[in-house]
Amino acid sequence: MPECASHQILPDNSVITTPLSFDAAESKCFAAVPSLNTSVQTEQEVFETDFYTVHCNRELQKIVSITDRETGEELLDQYAAFEFGQFIYLYIEEKTKPISHIEIPKKIDFCLYEGDVAYVIEQRSYEEQSGAEITAQFIFYKKEKNIDIDLSYKNALGLIGDFL
Repeated sequence: MPECASHQILPDNSVITTPLSFDAAESKCFAAVPSLNTSVQTEQEVFETDFYTVHCNRELQKIVSITDRETGEELLDQYAAFEFGQFIYLYIEEKTKPISHIEIPKKIDFCLYEGDVAYVIEQRSYEEQSGAEITAQFIFYKKEKNIDIDLSYKNALGLIGDFL
């Protein structure tokens, strides 16, 4: 029997799937209505896919390490000025003085979800200067080497400015 695609509902109600793998010349896979698997929240701080080992710090609400399981290489720069996938707000107070300031959002929530297709980390924060509610979603597929990152914001009062 051919292997059919798995589906997973993410916390934002979007759906991801695994690729359908079968030999089209020998067999086919049909599904009138796909069986959807909802992501389930978990309290783990470490998880593994076929490709990565990921360490989270719930107290700091961040991903602290992503290690490639094949090479053993650490993929995050431990000395970077900003966190992996972090939203920053850069602004300049005066047009004639190009000294910039950076605002880092205040962390609100950090959740880890697991489903048949992937582990999903959802990191929510709030940036005061723009008023933006920020969501960073990191998707670590269990059977694919891809890592998807979706950064979104809503209710921002001003992300593009001008000098008067």
